[in-house]
Amino acid sequence: MALDAVETKKQENCSRLFFEAYIESGKKLTMEQLKKTYPEINTKWYNTFDMQATAMKDWLNNKKHKKGFDYSRDDGIMPILVKISSEYCGVRNKDSWNTMDIVMVKKTDEAKIQKEIENLCRTSNADNNLQNLNGLMRKFFKNGTLYGISLKDVTGKEAHIEVSNLEDPTEITGFQEVDPERFKMLKGSLRCNLEISDKFFDTGEAAAGLIIDGKGVNVQHRNFRYSQDRGVVQTDLTGKGAAAKLGKASAGRLTEFLADFGLEKPESPGKDPNIDMPGKWTEKNVKYWIKFYNDIKDDTVAGGKVDFGNVQCKVGKETRKGFKEVLEYAILQESNKVPNAAGRLSSKLVGLRWIQVYQLMDTMGILEKWISVLYYSAKKEGSSKNGVFIKIA
Repeated sequence: MALDAVETKKQENCSRLFFEAYIESGKKLTMEQLKKTYPEINTKWYNTFDMQATAMKDWLNNKKHKKGFDYSRDDGIMPILVKISSEYCGVRNKDSWNTMDIVMVKKTDEAKIQKEIENLCRTSNADNNLQNLNGLMRKFFKNGTLYGISLKDVTGKEAHIEVSNLEDPTEITGFQEVDPERFKMLKGSLRCNLEISDKFFDTGEAAAGLIIDGKGVNVQHRNFRYSQDRGVVQTDLTGKGAAAKLGKASAGRLTEFLADFGLEKPESPGKDPNIDMPGKWTEKNVKYWIKFYNDIKDDTVAGGKVDFGNVQCKVGKETRKGFKEVLEYAILQESNKVPNAAGRLSSKLVGLRWIQVYQLMDTMGILEKWISVLYYSAKKEGSSKNGVFIKIA
């Protein structure tokens, strides 16, 4: 729900409390009551918590069990599920497996559910444990005794519910045929702005506009924490307009897809041999990136040119044009420890690597397949490793 982990915790606990009060007792907590958990709460967030709980209560009205649940986040069954997934099922990142933020479990069944999961999911075989865990959670979901809930920002006038991975997912791979009408890239939308103004690259991402099932979606590859000099570059998909954020794609699944076709997913900056640490740039790597840019700048993707913006930088009253000038100025800025300059530069360079990957995929005729894998990976669907959850957005 928010990028900051501390604020996210407050928001998700507000949702948990609102769910419990409204589903169990039909009472809506007031903003004053929620301020004890989330002092920074405002009307927008209060309305979000209200709409989430309303949508969930309405959804439960058609189910066998309409109330009688425990609501878990920081204690109770959710941390138990997460611990089992990480210690026994090989899950390195919870959200790459299941994006649930809170868990509802039937009070009368909780002890039995926990025992069954612990008995079947703590063997010496991590793959089997994960399949068993996902299978059990689907069984409990269907009988109405356990629901994992993924909470997203509500941008419309009401929240909507979508269930993911309720049935055993069919593995979606790079070799699978896809309908090209469902997954498209907008011509001329691939971009990586290389202009520096006010001492910074404006943003640090490579990005593109996609059309998925007739709706606009933006994909970006970027460092989401510029304060980290060589921070990890992630892949994120967001629907345009009032559409809900889809989420970050699994790095593992993107790596597997590209490997199927002999391609490599760009390394994050700290692991890229051609991205030196701030203040330690070599002439060899400076020349490497100038050549790299010149090699890719004229190649097209999806029938359109890549938009690199105005490749220039402003130094005082002087405007210097060309990638060489931009790169050398950016290196100077990070050497001078201008805040966020290093994070933005390294993110931009990895963005250039992503541009090349898109160009290669276009040449190979696999862009539509790539977009489909991006989409399902961001939604945490299309893999036998993904667990069942409700998304409320």
